[in-house]
Amino acid sequence: HQLVLCDRTEKTVSSSEAHRRVCTSPFFEKRPLRAAKRLEHLLAAMHAEAWDTIFKICLEEFKDMHQLFETASPLFSYVTPACHALIARIEDYWKQYHDGPIMTMDAGATLHLLYRPDQEKLADTFKQTLLEPYDLL
Repeated sequence: HQLVLCDRTEKTVSSSEAHRRVCTSPFFEKRPLRAAKRLEHLLAAMHAEAWDTIFKICLEEFKDMHQLFETASPLFSYVTPACHALIARIEDYWKQYHDGPIMTMDAGATLHLLYRPDQEKLADTFKQTLLEPYDLL
């Protein structure tokens, strides 16, 4: 089950322009190595059904990707105030319940919340309470 929430804020930098700019980030050169290590850890965590670890790896991965945007020349960001608030809310949920949706964010202000089949009720609850100021895709 997946819930895709799109911030209504208009994207100021196109994806094709973002691809050009990230190459200027001082963190870009070692990005493939970081991503490969995370993938290795993610696959092991998925095999072990270590959901807390999976959440942390996915969060770390999308923050790493967005760090490239924020350190590019010229710098930019897709993480809006609404995104920051939702990310914090999901992180707090995990801290409190040691479970929740897996979260990632694409190259834009679109958050993806991924749920296991046994989390259908949680997905419905989040769908009802997280929408403002997002559009559901």
